[in-house]
Amino acid sequence: MIRALTLLFLLLLSARAAEAEKHSASYSWGLVSALRTATVPYASPYDDPLLNSYVLLLYLDTPVLFLNGTEGGIRLYRDDAWELAAYGAIHFVDMPRHDPEYFTDDTADLGIMASCESGAVRTDVLLLSDPAWRTHLKLRIGSLFEYNGWEWRPYATAEFKSAVYNSYYFGEERNRIGADIGIETGAEARVFLTEDFALTANVNAGYLGSSVAAADTTDSAFQGELYLGAGVFQSAVRTHRAYKPRGYVRLGFGEATSSSFTQTLSGEGARDLHHLYMVSLAYGLPLSKTLFGTGIHSYFTPGFAHHFASKLQPPTQEYFADFKFFYPLQNWWLRFGFGTGLSYIIRTTYIERYINTKDGYDHTSHLMQNLDISFDFELNRLFGSGWKNLWFGYALHHRSGVFESAHQYGQIKGGSNYNMLYIQQHFTP
Repeated sequence: MIRALTLLFLLLLSARAAEAEKHSASYSWGLVSALRTATVPYASPYDDPLLNSYVLLLYLDTPVLFLNGTEGGIRLYRDDAWELAAYGAIHFVDMPRHDPEYFTDDTADLGIMASCESGAVRTDVLLLSDPAWRTHLKLRIGSLFEYNGWEWRPYATAEFKSAVYNSYYFGEERNRIGADIGIETGAEARVFLTEDFALTANVNAGYLGSSVAAADTTDSAFQGELYLGAGVFQSAVRTHRAYKPRGYVRLGFGEATSSSFTQTLSGEGARDLHHLYMVSLAYGLPLSKTLFGTGIHSYFTPGFAHHFASKLQPPTQEYFADFKFFYPLQNWWLRFGFGTGLSYIIRTTYIERYINTKDGYDHTSHLMQNLDISFDFELNRLFGSGWKNLWFGYALHHRSGVFESAHQYGQIKGGSNYNMLYIQQHFTP
């Protein structure tokens, strides 16, 4: 089922934000690992009262691109009070995971968001559909309060859901459920333990609507949701560090391996003999020059990869969006890089299907978490000052299901690994 393809495609378009933001000092951003717990409102003979899932939450606020946890988009118009944006979000479907008749995979909400800010109050109107054009409309009102290292964001939402939408998500298309209106209220909180590190929580509860509550396929009119997490946050206000951007472009070529992530990274991996190759292009939007009081450089990195056709697979395209961190190793030429984010692939590759079958799964996932581990050096070390700002290195491109802990990744463990060589050009302002 199509999930967050359009959202990740919009993230890829954020490269155009670089020109508009070329002279900005820094950006508000964050990266959080969280546990999501949701109640199951569906009637089922299986005892699945709660669903627990690992979720990677991405935050970024620039004049063009924004990410807010599991939602994001591209701003089409913005002034002091009004905003219009192309919008996308992960749509969690909290059905009983052990009931094969009920299980429906997580998907995506896509559409347009119009927003208005008046004082401390923000109002969003969202016209949305899933990829199959099942529509719903949301009205969301929220505010932000800050005090002594705490951030508190209460919000309330009213949602109009069409009969087609309700019948699919709450009636499993076996029962027709009429249109109705659901309501939800909640709050998101952050407490900063250090300048760059915070604990986060988001709790909400909602009424699913009169038609959904009366359906035979549900046994509760209410649903609750809780996120608990920890992560890195930075903003221009909090860090007080002016930094002129130095973006980069990276071009890489990779070959698949059937070895595990740890085997590949430790140098014990073996080459795969099926000649499965990919080429990737990524852009690095600079975020900050320091992190945790060290010289770690932070970037937001959307990118695109083309997986070439072979005897075992047709060609396919992959879209990814990472936060990437670089740290120069002391007394070495080398620079260490670590990136993590989301990856969506149009068709799953042979190597992923092979690994998942070997691990006992009968499916794989288009959406997964992405890891990018790299080591590189600046070529002026070898060829002189004329090669300054051009880097050459190795990267391990890894798609992961995070050890069966994430429902949005299909509850699988495996993924794929590609050994990559790349060149990376950094640009001065």
